Amino acid sequence: MILSTNSFFSLGQQLEQVGIPYKIELRKKQIIAQLTITAEITINEIASLLGISAPTANELMLSLLKDGLVKDTGKRLEGVGRRATIYKLAEDSYYFLGVEIKKYKLNIGLMGMDKKLIASSLEIPFSFSNAHDSLNAIIDDI
Repeated sequence: MILSTNSFFSLGQQLEQVGIPYKIELRKKQIIAQLTITAEITINEIASLLGISAPTANELMLSLLKDGLVKDTGKRLEGVGRRATIYKLAEDSYYFLGVEIKKYKLNIGLMGMDKKLIASSLEIPFSFSNAHDSLNAIIDDI
C-alpha cells in the first residue's frame, strides 16, 4: 500500500493542481514517499503501486535519477528472466529536521536518509511565552 502524500509533501503554490504537470509531480512525490518506507523499489513495483504502466514508471524514475534524488543500486538477483534494477533514495538528497520543544529549552537534530544523525544542538535556552512569539523564536533558532 502506498503512503498518502497529502500530509507528507506539499506541492506548493506554484503548481496548478490539475493536468499532466501536476500528475507527474504528484507521482514523483508518491515514489519518494514510498521509498522512505520500503528503502528499495523496482520499476514494476512502482508501476503496480501507482497503477501506471511500466514505461511511465520508468520515465518518472529516470527524471528522479537525473535530478539526483534517487540512485540505481544494482540488479535484483533472485527470480527468473530479466533482472530488475533496484532504486533507492540518494542519501545526500533528503534530510529530516527534528525539533523537540520543551518549556525552557529546544533540542534540534538533523538526520540523513541513512538514519544517521548529521548534526544536533541540544539544550538551547528557550522560554515558551505566547504561541506567535515562540514560533518566531524557534524559527530564528533553526
